[in-house]
Amino acid sequence: MSLDYKLFKEELRRNAYISVPFSLSSVELSKAAEEYMVFLRLPQEIKKEMEGIKINPLDRGSYVGYRRREQQLGDLDEKELFQYNLYFEEFFGSKPEVRYPEVASFLQSAKNIYTQAALMMQEIIDILEGEFPGIYDQFFHKNIPPHFYLRFITYSNFVGGNFLAKGHYDRGGCTLALAESGPGLRIGRTADSLQDIGHHEKEVLFFPGILFPELTSDEFVPAWHDVVQKSEYAVDDAVARWAIVFFADQFEQRVTSFEDNHTPRRG
Repeated sequence: MSLDYKLFKEELRRNAYISVPFSLSSVELSKAAEEYMVFLRLPQEIKKEMEGIKINPLDRGSYVGYRRREQQLGDLDEKELFQYNLYFEEFFGSKPEVRYPEVASFLQSAKNIYTQAALMMQEIIDILEGEFPGIYDQFFHKNIPPHFYLRFITYSNFVGGNFLAKGHYDRGGCTLALAESGPGLRIGRTADSLQDIGHHEKEVLFFPGILFPELTSDEFVPAWHDVVQKSEYAVDDAVARWAIVFFADQFEQRVTSFEDNHTPRRG
């Protein structure tokens, strides 16, 4: 499929998301997820050497590298995450751990996916520039890496039954949901209009973050989304689910609160 603004607008207004073309196959994305899980099985002290570093100290989501979240420490769910972008080499390139074969293989796949996702996002923002002059410069500056983040996520399979990722708005500009290990992602204009969403081959899902209406128009509402997954779709005994997501933040982005991001709006 090709993108045009009229279709883009209609789909977002109707569903708060749209499927857009992507250059990589589901096989290639799944291979990268498998490499990520190999990385996660490395000793914790190796992963700690790539502990997340924030680009903006005030913005909790602007980190590059590895993070672990635990409910016993107050997090909403139990998961491990890794965010890659063009700052990774600057922050971690000198560390010997990045040359471990398992790490190097994963990072090469992450770099490839990041590159393709950034190109797709650039095409989308370029289309929006025709309707909202100046939006392109919010995301792209010459000689400055964009504030984009490719995130790999695994959720721990420590309980049976339904697995739930809490409903929320993404905190930044916009998102590409690239791949998931199984069904369960739900997206809607409101918490009452959530729909189960699947992927088509060589297509990914674009949806607005909480700040997208400020960059465009109030016609575009941020996408409320969560994950409800039955235990039979678990990846293995340790991992309930994996996902690969690409976030596009603008430069000098306003930092939104946890309450704003996790409180559904009406209408």
